[in-house]
Amino acid sequence: MEGALKDLFAGYRGFKETDAPFTEIVYDDERLTLRDVEEEIVFLCLHFIKKADTAVKEEQYEDALSNFCLVNKCWETLYYSLGLVLESEEYEEKYAEIGITYSPQKVEGMIRICIGEIENEAERLKEQGKLEESNNKYDLIIKNLVKADWKDKEEINKFELKKSDVEPTSGTHILCIAGLLVAAAVFLMYWRRKKGSSE
Repeated sequence: MEGALKDLFAGYRGFKETDAPFTEIVYDDERLTLRDVEEEIVFLCLHFIKKADTAVKEEQYEDALSNFCLVNKCWETLYYSLGLVLESEEYEEKYAEIGITYSPQKVEGMIRICIGEIENEAERLKEQGKLEESNNKYDLIIKNLVKADWKDKEEINKFELKKSDVEPTSGTHILCIAGLLVAAAVFLMYWRRKKGSSE
């Protein structure tokens, strides 16, 4: 369904850029019009928003972030089309609870809430010395913000810096330096012995 949402939205945007009329048939086999595609995208957005809403209630913030970020870009474009499905049975059965509550601004706000929770977890892991796990949390935030086509690029850069602060490779660098120092000491001892024996 995630792939379907991405493909449908990409196709929809392409048709819209050509100023195609909503009545134009875009898929002959099913006689789908551009308006039908728009309606399908609205339902897919509602599906993922509902999943995200449930995940937040269960404090599964990573799943919630992934789902909110998935719809962020297309919901901003398609929210005005919500009226297409308000009277349908599927809407009443599955999505009436979330409905128009989740405006694009609300989705963006929930993304920020999820980010805050995951960032707090990343900081706790950092304090415990679990740098790799902390690094993974920041990586998750960055990837989802990119997926969401997040407008605040400075915010993404902020998380990139935080991620670099907990790069697990820093410990490896210390071990490498220590290894080089030991090797240098062994070589120096060998060289002195060789020099002493030659004298």
